[in-house]
Amino acid sequence: MKTKTPINIKTNSLIAWLLAARPQTLSAAVIPVAVGSALAFVDEQFKLWPTIACFLFAATMQIAANLINDLYDFLKGSDREDRLGPKRACAEGWITPKAMKWGIIITLLIASLIGLTLLTYAGWELILIGLVCIIFAFLYTTVLSYQGWGDILVILFFGFVPVGGTYYVQTLSWSSNVTAAALVCGFVINTLLVLNNYRDRQEDKKSNKKTLVVRFG
Repeated sequence: MKTKTPINIKTNSLIAWLLAARPQTLSAAVIPVAVGSALAFVDEQFKLWPTIACFLFAATMQIAANLINDLYDFLKGSDREDRLGPKRACAEGWITPKAMKWGIIITLLIASLIGLTLLTYAGWELILIGLVCIIFAFLYTTVLSYQGWGDILVILFFGFVPVGGTYYVQTLSWSSNVTAAALVCGFVINTLLVLNNYRDRQEDKKSNKKTLVVRFG
């Protein structure tokens, strides 16, 4: 049986932050934005800057969510030594909890500044949407994912929010095509969560994390 070679990474180094950001997850954040922009393009209402801003906002919020997940799973003791998935920065000592908290704050501030640039294209309701995204980024890891709400949140925040939000800031409207596309994106991306939860089902049981896989096998 092969053993994993320990990874020697300097604490709070650039490579540590790159690993904590989990760049491999960013495609799940930006693909729904691309879908929303494509729908706006088909309706001849495509706007370049809102598209770029939505891409940047989605990617930055995904990084923030990853950092939040890394920190609070570590604090809750969910990231164990017998973890089957990728290593986590706080659990491995690559990033200190204090530094991670500052990383979360800075990343959320950057996302907020990007989001504010979209106010010239849509109304102040975008502030509410942004606040909801930030609040649920925390609630997902700290509470809701442990109670089996992860799947619903993924469908909402990887489907309706990015697809519909990107389309709305360009067209100031909604359509049945947007609803259908949002559902498809949400359910497709949720399959990644289901696969991860299946892989982690034994560790989740030990951590009392009641995902749908743990609840229903």
